[in-house]
Amino acid sequence: MRINSINFYNYQKPVNNRNNTSFKQLYPINTRDVERLTYKNIGMMPNGIIGKVLVKERNGVEGFLNVIKEAYGNSEIYILKDMFGAIYGEMELTIPKQGIFSRITRNPNAVFVELLQNYTRPYNENHNNYIAECSKVGTRLLQIAQRRSDECGAQGNVELFSLDDALPYYLGIGFKLKASEFYENRNMMYLPPESKEPFSKLYGGL
Repeated sequence: MRINSINFYNYQKPVNNRNNTSFKQLYPINTRDVERLTYKNIGMMPNGIIGKVLVKERNGVEGFLNVIKEAYGNSEIYILKDMFGAIYGEMELTIPKQGIFSRITRNPNAVFVELLQNYTRPYNENHNNYIAECSKVGTRLLQIAQRRSDECGAQGNVELFSLDDALPYYLGIGFKLKASEFYENRNMMYLPPESKEPFSKLYGGL
């Protein structure tokens, strides 16, 4: 699911082909010491690996990916990687702060998703065929965006622009279309009040 055509990272594919590698070799879901983000204040955590999120391969096998945080000013980037360093997905956020607004929406009351990428999807132009196709990658990243919105006082409000082919995905997880005075012909979306709690718990939540 690609919000725009910006690509912030030039990921180098690994030498060994790990296509369809089982998560059982990465992070067993029965490992008790897996550090999830469930009760963590993400905004207070330093840059680097901050925990793990659970995703699922197309074959149904579940496993954990590392969440890497890179925060600078009101811009925050979150990257999902496996233990070998392969990138499965990434997201860039603009965090609302007093006197600083998103360069797109200028909305001080919502976290704005500037970029969202799932590199496991075959239809993504930046698809990495060295990793297995996964579900929940985009959802986990957006749940991080919602958590950051709660933490910064934006009450769980999240906004983004969607490509036409990604609309069914966003509508399916609870987002709605929103009229935008800035870009009338773009698919601006937001997380409405009635969707906030269900979305935070989707697939078990963070």
